[in-house]
Amino acid sequence: MNRATALILPLLFALSGLAGCYAQVEDPNVSLTHDLCPQATPLCIPGGSASLSLVNLVPEITVGLGSSTLLSGTTTSAGPVTLNNTLILNDAVLTLVAPASGADFSGVTSVTLSAIANNDTSCTVATDCTTIATYDQSTDGVAGKTLPLKGSGVNLISITGGGSELALSVRANGTAPAAAMWAGTVTLDMSVKARGSFP
Repeated sequence: MNRATALILPLLFALSGLAGCYAQVEDPNVSLTHDLCPQATPLCIPGGSASLSLVNLVPEITVGLGSSTLLSGTTTSAGPVTLNNTLILNDAVLTLVAPASGADFSGVTSVTLSAIANNDTSCTVATDCTTIATYDQSTDGVAGKTLPLKGSGVNLISITGGGSELALSVRANGTAPAAAMWAGTVTLDMSVKARGSFP
């Protein structure tokens, strides 16, 4: 994302003398991978084929987005230039990395990945949690070691409010992986776009 910032700002200032003009920079594939377990606890997520109505598939996740002008708000100013920014989740993938055998996501029937606002980790207020990706076994197929989620097209910057972190809630139906304890990663594939306009 810093690379996109470095590209757009010189271009926008170069065009700033042209009334009614605009410039746009877009990176369609910005990937971010987050470990679900800390190094000190290599296996941290309960499984045991438990019903996902009793245990969470994964705990709440907080991922760092880094610092960039493009993430500071849906509309920002850079001198005479007004930037309209979007950060869209294309898709997300949960990957089971340990144990190496004997566990997968085949028992998971549906998943809703939500972005959390106002630190409402339980999503008790409907407006505090926005669905950003979903999985449905009946249409997406049975998952194995990886569980793919389709993005819903929400602008994540409008949820973070220009913050540098994104809090995520994962709600699921079905059963957890068979291993008593497991570890994995979540990968977010996003697209970032900034359009600069001039008065």
